[in-house]
Amino acid sequence: MHKKYAKENLPSFIIIGAQKAGTTSLYNDITQHPKIFRAKDKEPSYFNVFYDKGLDWYKSFFKNRKPTKVPDIRNGGIMDPLRYGSRDQITGEATPLYLTDEVQTRIKDLIPHVKIIALLRDPIKRAWSGYQHNRYYRPKSENRDFLTAVSWELPDTYLEEKKNFKGRKFPYLSTGLYAEHLKRWYQVFDKEQILVIDSERYFKNRLKCCHLVLEFLGLEKFNPMIGFHHMKGKGPQINQEDYLKLKNFYIEANKELKTLIGEFSWMKNYEH
Repeated sequence: MHKKYAKENLPSFIIIGAQKAGTTSLYNDITQHPKIFRAKDKEPSYFNVFYDKGLDWYKSFFKNRKPTKVPDIRNGGIMDPLRYGSRDQITGEATPLYLTDEVQTRIKDLIPHVKIIALLRDPIKRAWSGYQHNRYYRPKSENRDFLTAVSWELPDTYLEEKKNFKGRKFPYLSTGLYAEHLKRWYQVFDKEQILVIDSERYFKNRLKCCHLVLEFLGLEKFNPMIGFHHMKGKGPQINQEDYLKLKNFYIEANKELKTLIGEFSWMKNYEH
C-alpha cells in the first residue's frame, strides 16, 4: 500500500461502485480501522464531475488527519488515542459513479498504484433500488412506474413500455452491465490492484468482507462496529413479474461477467 499518497493528501484506495450496492456501508465499515483516515466527504466525484476544480480542491478532502472517534471494540469499547490519527494512516474515497464513467486514465495518471474496490449487486435489484432512491429524493423527476422508467434502455421488444416513456433518462439498467464497465478498469490497471466483491455476500457477512478488504489494502485485521445497513430497509420490493421480465436483458452480460471475474451468488438467478 502506497502510504506516500496519504502524505500527499491523496487516496490509497477508491471504492468505485456500483451505486446502490453497499458502497457507503463498506466505506463506513473500513474507515473505522485505526490506520485509515476518513475523507472529509466520502464521495468527492472529482474525476468525473469536478475535475475542473483542480488538484488542490481534490486534496482538500484528505487533509487535516485527526483521530477517528470510534470506540475500539477490541479494547472493551474504549478508544485508544495512541492508535488513532497517526501519521502513517492511509485514506480513500468512494464515488460509486466511477465504475460506469470513463475516469480510469485520469486516476492512473495521478495515483498509478491506487487500490480499486468494486461491489456488484444483482443488477435488477440494483436498478430497482436506484429507482426507489430517485422516487424518494427526486419525486418530480421520477414519478413513473418502474418498467416505464427503464424502458428507454430496453430493446424494441418492449415497445409497450417504451411508447409510454417520458421525462429524464436515468441509467438504471446500463449501470448493471458490469462486465462492460470492468473491462475498462482492467485495461488500465493491473488485475492485482482491483478487488471485486459480491454485494450479496457482503450483506450476509460484512465482517468477513471487511477483513478481505483490509487484507487487500495491506492492513492488519480489525473488527469494526457494524452499524446501520444503508441498503437495508422496509421499502417496497420489486415484484416477481417485473424481475422475470427484465432477466433476459442481463443473461448474456452476466455470462460475460462470470468469465471475467468468476461466479457470484446472485448469478444463479439468471440461469435458464
